[in-house]
Amino acid sequence: MFLHTNRYKRTPGNRGDGPGQPAKQYHNSRSVELPHPTGSTSELAGYALGLLKSIFSFGYEYQKVGVMLTDLVPADHRQGHLFTNGPDERLIKLSNVVDKLNHQHGRDKVRLAGAGYDPSWHHKQQWMSPRYTTVWKEILTAV
Repeated sequence: MFLHTNRYKRTPGNRGDGPGQPAKQYHNSRSVELPHPTGSTSELAGYALGLLKSIFSFGYEYQKVGVMLTDLVPADHRQGHLFTNGPDERLIKLSNVVDKLNHQHGRDKVRLAGAGYDPSWHHKQQWMSPRYTTVWKEILTAV
């Protein structure tokens, strides 16, 4: 999990205390290694929220907040551990049902309540990464 302010933005709220002082900027990041592989959206959101709470600081206008997932393994990968329990199978089933419903009825029709919902806010579509590998309509074709 990472977050940072816009280092180029100069506003009264983030200027230094005096002339020639640098702007008040903030950046932080934190990571966690999960005790077991999981594809459960609610479990991943719980970890992400915990990390965000540990690095968030009030009084800043953040430009970017992100989550990076590493060491991904297949969904059926289960390696037993001596001191930790495996993933909650009920959460995995719930995530599968939510994914199926969203696939059938449209993106984000069913979502976690903690994710919030504001239909007036949209990210800047012009900066969105191409989805060549996940959306059939966007696969590149040579002519």
